[in-house]
Amino acid sequence: MSVPLTTGRAPKHNYGSTVGETGKSGDNEPLLSLQQKRRKGVASVVKHCVVVSGTQLLAVVDTMGEWLADFFGITTPECWYIAQQLEAEKAKALHEKQVEEHET
Repeated sequence: MSVPLTTGRAPKHNYGSTVGETGKSGDNEPLLSLQQKRRKGVASVVKHCVVVSGTQLLAVVDTMGEWLADFFGITTPECWYIAQQLEAEKAKALHEKQVEEHET
């Protein structure tokens, strides 16, 4: 038993049209050809794969970085204290320079 493929309604999109043509409803939106829609679909699949693999790669690199930092001992509070001390000295020197400029 065969089922008819048509529903009696006009199709919403004309996939055989070219990019410059517009729909009959007056919306001035260009219609895409079937080949262009397939390219767009492939591009979205590729984008999804790149985002997923990039996220996983970032997680791996982050984990390796934490492991290496722990292995070399650069996560100790002493290193953090030294970095904070250097930043404080730079800020103090900048403040003194601004005070000297303001006084002259």
